[in-house]
Amino acid sequence: MSTFIEHLKTVVNQGDYGEQSYPLAKIKARLNFSKDRYVFGAFSWKQVTETKAPALLFVGTCNAVAGFPQQEAYVWKTEYWLQTGNRESPVHVDHGRVVSYLPTSARYCFKIWVFSLRRLRHGVMIQRPGDVICLNNLVFHSVILIYNKGTAPVDKWCGIFGDLIVHAEDRLDSFRYATKVPSGSKKASRVAWESLLSAYSVMETGDYDPANYEEEQKKLWRSCHCLLSRRRCVLEPTPSGTKRARWGRE
Repeated sequence: MSTFIEHLKTVVNQGDYGEQSYPLAKIKARLNFSKDRYVFGAFSWKQVTETKAPALLFVGTCNAVAGFPQQEAYVWKTEYWLQTGNRESPVHVDHGRVVSYLPTSARYCFKIWVFSLRRLRHGVMIQRPGDVICLNNLVFHSVILIYNKGTAPVDKWCGIFGDLIVHAEDRLDSFRYATKVPSGSKKASRVAWESLLSAYSVMETGDYDPANYEEEQKKLWRSCHCLLSRRRCVLEPTPSGTKRARWGRE
């Protein structure tokens, strides 16, 4: 494993970071803390959906990622789109489990994934062409896309490929997060709830009707109220006219 980590450090050193500068020494140091999160061997959907780890990376297994059973989880969003040039995503969090692969055809690039751990620490993993990275439910992360030095401009392309898995066991944690996230008035807005609501509705009923947004939202509240063991969620009005969630005992 030490040889593998040293190779990843070499990959980082050989990157063309464009006009941006990054703390490469810190990134390479963090690689050592995530060495046990690399999986060598077959890709496993079971492992992805049952792991408690914040992140796993399956080395060279992108050809095995396909066909997650609908009855086990709802694949809320599948992304297949290309991007060119160096990119860095903002820090964000998804309401399901992220399964993202980098195809072998994108052989001139690699991605640096930075993800949050407990106690304000961060993990770093390097995704190379052919690798599949999986993030657990509600893990804050950012992604940096880098090309190898000397890559011709015509070859500076990559893509975002993967799924967002809303697992039944994760839905309550996502719901609780959505009601507590400090997003001000947006917390009660349709924009803030639409993605969560549509995913849950399709997973439970197989359909989502945007025209019945308010009714679908009420159904979700009732459903989550039943799932909360001995806890109750109450919508309280705020001075701005919106509502906020307060969790209390039955």
